[in-house]
Amino acid sequence: MGNSAKYLKQERAKKGTVSVESIKGMLRLRWRCPHLGRQRSKSLDLEDTTVNRSVAQQRALQIQQDIATQNYDPTLVKYWGEDVQRKTRLTVVELFERFIDHKSRQVEGRTLEKYRGLLGHLKQSFKLQTVASVTTVKANDFIQKLAQKLQPITVRERLIMLKSCWDWAIKQRFAETNPWEDLRFKVPLKQRARPFNQNEVKAILQGFRTHAHYSYYTDFVEFLLTCGCRPGEAIGLKWKHLNDECTQAWIGETWSRGQNNTTKTNKSRVLRFPSRIQEMLRRRKPISCQPDSLVFPAKEGGHIDDHNFRNRAWKTILEEQGIEYRKPYNTRHTGASHMLQVMHPTTVAEITGHNVRTLYEHYAGDIRTNPEIPDLFDD
Repeated sequence: MGNSAKYLKQERAKKGTVSVESIKGMLRLRWRCPHLGRQRSKSLDLEDTTVNRSVAQQRALQIQQDIATQNYDPTLVKYWGEDVQRKTRLTVVELFERFIDHKSRQVEGRTLEKYRGLLGHLKQSFKLQTVASVTTVKANDFIQKLAQKLQPITVRERLIMLKSCWDWAIKQRFAETNPWEDLRFKVPLKQRARPFNQNEVKAILQGFRTHAHYSYYTDFVEFLLTCGCRPGEAIGLKWKHLNDECTQAWIGETWSRGQNNTTKTNKSRVLRFPSRIQEMLRRRKPISCQPDSLVFPAKEGGHIDDHNFRNRAWKTILEEQGIEYRKPYNTRHTGASHMLQVMHPTTVAEITGHNVRTLYEHYAGDIRTNPEIPDLFDD
């Protein structure tokens, strides 16, 4: 047939038959695996030439005869040698550990924690089971077990990780098929958290200003509600990130789980503040300002602990003001929602660092350029 980069039509292999295929000029075999009840394919690492096709046909005939005589070797060692045996012995846990090592060079620490958390679940469920033994049925059973322990959106995220791991494993020749590929996990529709309205925003700020213990956080809360940034971005904000006049700030870092990271989208942006926020920041700025000092430090120094802030100050103020509880992260949704009443989604996305497509799906307006954060809550 000669060298060929042409795709041949791939047909479903009949039970007991082994077909020879040419994929991008390389030969592979495809057959229905009798002990798993599903198709398998295996590259021969041979170019599609007349001689190599003869080799492929001989290998195919051997497998086909073994299937017919019930002497089929599911480990494939009989047909491909010790290299396959080594891969066959690779366990699910070992594979995912290798994948974590691969991802550690690409993702931030907090994201890496999610992979390690999933590794713990894999250890519990698969123990010493090999990669080759994982069928779609086993994969689906694992996802259903996860669904009993984790939130639906988290389960879907973990499924995506597993699909990605096996795709990588196939490229590395640690696996032949991806048992997670066709699995789907639907996340139930969830009502979005309501942003705080104008009256609620004013009540929250007043509650912080007048509170005997938590008035210290007033500027921090006002900044969150006005700018619509992520709480971790405000917590990690340093004076070196602001210009001398405090009219704007560079947002490219976030404080999360005890360490500085890049922003969630791994992109930086510049915020231009309304005059009220500019004046507040100038008041806060120390006379002998150190560049690495925090703009909004904790009362005792260091970074604000978001958990303590939420459980103590935030919950207390909302309860005292008679406001339905919503997480501090809702300040971001609040700022963005109020901006979208007067600004175009692309402009708001530039300010908040949101995904533009997400904003476009829900809002519309007139396009504006050179965006400046409006003074949303000025009396």
